[in-house]
Amino acid sequence: MTIDSREKDWQETAAELSLKGVPTVIGRLFSGDLRWEVEEVGTFGWELKSVSDLLSSLWSKEEGERLEWQLGMLREEVDFPVLGIHGLMVGRFDNVDIVSEPRVSGDGSYYVARVIKETGYSKASVDAFLWSVKFPSSGRGVEVVHRDTKEDLIRVIAAVYGWSRKETHLTFNKEVDRVNRNMSADLSALVALGVGATKGRALLKRFGCLGTVLFDTPDKDLLSVEGVGPNTVRKIRAIW
Repeated sequence: MTIDSREKDWQETAAELSLKGVPTVIGRLFSGDLRWEVEEVGTFGWELKSVSDLLSSLWSKEEGERLEWQLGMLREEVDFPVLGIHGLMVGRFDNVDIVSEPRVSGDGSYYVARVIKETGYSKASVDAFLWSVKFPSSGRGVEVVHRDTKEDLIRVIAAVYGWSRKETHLTFNKEVDRVNRNMSADLSALVALGVGATKGRALLKRFGCLGTVLFDTPDKDLLSVEGVGPNTVRKIRAIW
C-alpha cells in the first residue's frame, strides 16, 4: 500500500497499518492519501479526512472547492474510490460542531472531545453532502466510510486491504475459490458476500462490474434485478 507523504500524520498511519500486517511504502500520489492495486480486481484509493477537516472545508468556499477537486480526481484515477472520515459528528440540538479528535475514556464507556467551533449547520446538511458524494448527479460516486476514531478507520482500511487481496474467501460460512470454480474476481466477491452465483451473474450482466454494483448503484436499481430482494441488498452493503 502506498501512503502519500503529504497525508497528515502519515508516519502514524504507516505504523498502525504495519501493526495490522499491511506492508506500506511512502510516495507521492496525485490524488488520495492511500492506494493499492490488486491484479484482476482493480485499484483502491482512499481520501482521509478528520471530521473537523471535512466540516471546515464544507463551510469554506475555497476549501470546499478543493475537496470537490480531490474527490473528483480520486474517482477518475481509481476503480474503488473511498472517502474515509474519522472523528465525532456531534453538536447541540440538530447542529454539528467542530471538535477535537476524540479519545476513549479510561473505562472505555464513552468518548472525550473538546468543542473547537460551533458551525451552526445542521446534521442534515452534512448527510446531504455525503449522499451527493456517493450518488453524484453525473459520473461515478465515492464510497463513504465513517468511524469515530482514526484507529477504528485504520482497522477498516486494513480489513478491506486484506479482503481485497484474497483469492479464497471464507465469508458468511461460504468458501469461494475463484480459481478452482473458474469464477471471475467480480463474481467470486459477490458470492463470498452470500449473494449467490445466479444472482451475482444477473447483477454483473446488468451493471457490468463489481465496482458499479458495490458503489454506483442505488438500492432501488439493485432491487430491480430479478431475484434480488432486500436481504441480498443487505449482504451487498455489508462489506462497508
